[in-house]
Amino acid sequence: MKYLTDKKPYILNDDKPAIRVLEDGIFAYGTPFSGKHDMSENKKVRLKAICFLEQSKENAITKVETPEAIKLFFEQTVSHLKKEELEKFLDILEKILEEIPVYKLRCNMSEEAVQLSYRTLKGDTNEN
Repeated sequence: MKYLTDKKPYILNDDKPAIRVLEDGIFAYGTPFSGKHDMSENKKVRLKAICFLEQSKENAITKVETPEAIKLFFEQTVSHLKKEELEKFLDILEKILEEIPVYKLRCNMSEEAVQLSYRTLKGDTNEN
């Protein structure tokens, strides 16, 4: 947040926001269930990209292909699902992956990591 003050950043949810697939788009929501810092906003925002984080000494961001994205979603979102729940989850995930790009950011805690992820997720290839 301190590196993007000119962009007026906020944390929608500091763990895992809720995602809904609606007729007019895919949206992320802040929830009262947040991470260890208990930071969330009671907002609905159009989802433009999803980024999974991995700690690393070097900063790199890559677009994730569908098979890896499915694996990451399972690792980060669900544990044990009944057959009906799994089918519904896969239907929703299919809709998300058809419309939303998925990335993996390997990063440290530097400003460079923030700028790299911001530029990539916003689709801005300029370094400034």
